[in-house]
Amino acid sequence: MKKITALKQLGLNSSEISVYLWLLENGQSTPPIVSRETKIARTNCYHILDSLTGKGLIYKTQEKKFFTYTASSPASLIDLMEQKKELAKKILPDLEGLYSFVKNKPKITYFDNFNEIKVVLLSSLSTKTILIFGLLDSLKMADPDFHLMYLTKLQENEINSTIINSNDETAIICWENRTAFINLKGSPFCTLIDNSGITTSLRQLAKQNVSRET
Repeated sequence: MKKITALKQLGLNSSEISVYLWLLENGQSTPPIVSRETKIARTNCYHILDSLTGKGLIYKTQEKKFFTYTASSPASLIDLMEQKKELAKKILPDLEGLYSFVKNKPKITYFDNFNEIKVVLLSSLSTKTILIFGLLDSLKMADPDFHLMYLTKLQENEINSTIINSNDETAIICWENRTAFINLKGSPFCTLIDNSGITTSLRQLAKQNVSRET
């Protein structure tokens, strides 16, 4: 249901949503009744009621020797969002300070169709050294003509290629400081990361793999 999805996006978990919606529909109630009707363990139900109270979505009233809980106006959801926004504003300077100290943050680009992935692969043909994990078989199945052209260009451009076969669905190709994670099965996608640390690690891994095979 759309309202459940929206409430999850606002930060409520499934149990909180069940209790909140039940109170909205049924009005004031006690923890034992809420526990019974929502089929949530009583001990856990108390924690959920306290959590919803803290978020301003319900309020607690003392009736003689016991407490009852009532849902606040749904408009309180707006207040909840405002509280989160204000909290984010308060901690933002500290988080920005931490972020500014991170060096060499990788640049990440996403591609979600085969034509864009082809452009990524063609850009790798301008390098001198390339490392390929498990790409060629899936590329041949997806587009035999492009697969043949890619192999031909690797040879014509005299690119030093290390090719490691792999049965994993996601292939990896490294060149210069770039690493592309590619999946051509189903809905093709590619994650391209520009970071020298990642390519260095993968090249070292490839050397170890080749040495074990030989």
